[in-house]
Amino acid sequence: MSVKCPRCSSDNPDGARFCNICGTVLAWAEDHSGASAVAVRCLKCGAMNSSDLRNCGSCGADMAESVKAHETRPSPPSSPLVRQCPSCGREVNPAASVCAYCGADLASAPLPKVVHTSPNPVYAAILMFGTGALGLFSAVYNLVFSELPVELQQFEGIRECCGGLTMLLAAVCIMGGFFALRRQHFIFAMIGAIAGMMTVGLYVGFIMSLVALVLLAISQKEFES
Repeated sequence: MSVKCPRCSSDNPDGARFCNICGTVLAWAEDHSGASAVAVRCLKCGAMNSSDLRNCGSCGADMAESVKAHETRPSPPSSPLVRQCPSCGREVNPAASVCAYCGADLASAPLPKVVHTSPNPVYAAILMFGTGALGLFSAVYNLVFSELPVELQQFEGIRECCGGLTMLLAAVCIMGGFFALRRQHFIFAMIGAIAGMMTVGLYVGFIMSLVALVLLAISQKEFES
């Protein structure tokens, strides 16, 4: 159930003490129909008072200067996002000048940072997971199920080292995919994509990692760090 402001006729959430558009003290207005008192912050102590009071109810300071400052304050910029009151932490109307729950002044409160997200990091993560899985499969198959010809047995140690390195690169690629999926640690995500390019040669895995690298590069601004 919403509460309609008697001054500007805007709807406010049930239980609101102040109009979230004009700041009218809703509880006070119910007892003084037709009045237009608004919530004003005392410039001396910061307490919220009704604009019809001559002195602050907390510190006793003259409210005339505070009311004048409230009337000349700039309007908050419009935003399509849900805002959070910096005082009580509750969600408020993005166009609100005053918090409907605690009466905090929102005109000068900073707007939340707008971050435009795309599916590119998710696509990159999927490609990196696939590349890592191919690398692990290739390494395990070469180490366990394949054998070198008799004349090349002397290179068995080299093959085992290459298989271990491939498994390590595949694991780094998969870890980078997790960072890409969470949009965190851009550098580590890029390292994972580069590692994936070296796991299974110049074939499917290389192309998949290369595409993932490009998707990450064009989505750098979406990462937290």
